[in-house]
Amino acid sequence: MVADWKATTIGALIDTVGGELQTGPFGSQLHAHDYAENGAVRVVPTSAIGRRRIDGSDVPRISSAKAAELSRHRLKAGDILFARRGVQAAGLSALVAPEQEGWL
Repeated sequence: MVADWKATTIGALIDTVGGELQTGPFGSQLHAHDYAENGAVRVVPTSAIGRRRIDGSDVPRISSAKAAELSRHRLKAGDILFARRGVQAAGLSALVAPEQEGWL
């Protein structure tokens, strides 16, 4: 099966199939005081991006109001997350599952 794989770039894939590439909310968009223990919307930190899956067992949360401000970062089932920072940035990625739709 691996022999049949075709090497490509994310940019070429988007050009061919469609889609969008963007970074997640960070820095000036999301601060420590925005996180709420009982928040309605989960936020996926880089540390939760594993090998093809998201570990949602202990991810931070924010309020629905704050999530509305960051709506362009809402996840959809089938989205692919790539870790860009931290120890997970060594090539880990995850596919967003249907139950994770709406997370940030």
